[in-house]
Amino acid sequence: MNFKSYMITFTKDENRLINFNRAKSKLHNLQLFDAVNAIDHYSHFESIDRKNNYHTDQYLDKWKWLPGKLGCNLSYVKLLKDYYCDYNFYPNYPSWVLVIEDDIEIDREDSGDMFRSILSKASDLGIDFVKFFITTGKENIDGKIVEFSPELQFDESKHISDGFYKLMPSWGTWAQAFHINSVSKILEQLPWNDHIDQILMRPPVFDSLNGAAYKQDFLNYSGAKSLEDSDSEFGSLIFSNSKDGKVDWRKLTRI
Repeated sequence: MNFKSYMITFTKDENRLINFNRAKSKLHNLQLFDAVNAIDHYSHFESIDRKNNYHTDQYLDKWKWLPGKLGCNLSYVKLLKDYYCDYNFYPNYPSWVLVIEDDIEIDREDSGDMFRSILSKASDLGIDFVKFFITTGKENIDGKIVEFSPELQFDESKHISDGFYKLMPSWGTWAQAFHINSVSKILEQLPWNDHIDQILMRPPVFDSLNGAAYKQDFLNYSGAKSLEDSDSEFGSLIFSNSKDGKVDWRKLTRI
């Protein structure tokens, strides 16, 4: 099975660019997707966003203080729209796209064959979205507090087949694969009214994804998992570039 693969890379950061080149040496069809740099060019990209109605005005106004969020979301908007257009234009275009962020490290030399096997199995199972990392936390979803963690996600009660488990909502978009069916459903929600991971973990998108988590040991996350972890190897481009100084976690939580 053929698939497209991209690493969304903030090319201004030399360490992230080096990581892309390392990853490409292990996943040979990996392509660099230049991340939207709303940190340095916020006004420009906000203007483009409002013109094209990619996000609601409420979202743009609420999160202006954290410009990296717009850059992250717009990177996904552009990547998914480009992929969707190519799929519908070129014959025999791959029906899966793997999207990895630039603070993910690939540990396996044979990762191309491995991803092909995983996505082929996902297709056989009728899965349209595969998530490779599960975070720990809790979130208010439609008035209900939902807790999530790797331990809860990979409980035997959620096991589907081989390494696949029925997906539960969780934060983060560090590494995931989208089938064209899921891309279509995500783009139908434009203009988005929230961050990309919140879009993916909430109705109506989450309920329509036919999603699964895959229990893997070949990808490592080296970015920030919390505000306190922003000085990790790759840190956090979003949390480290707040317009309000140090980020107050109370501005982020929905609990």
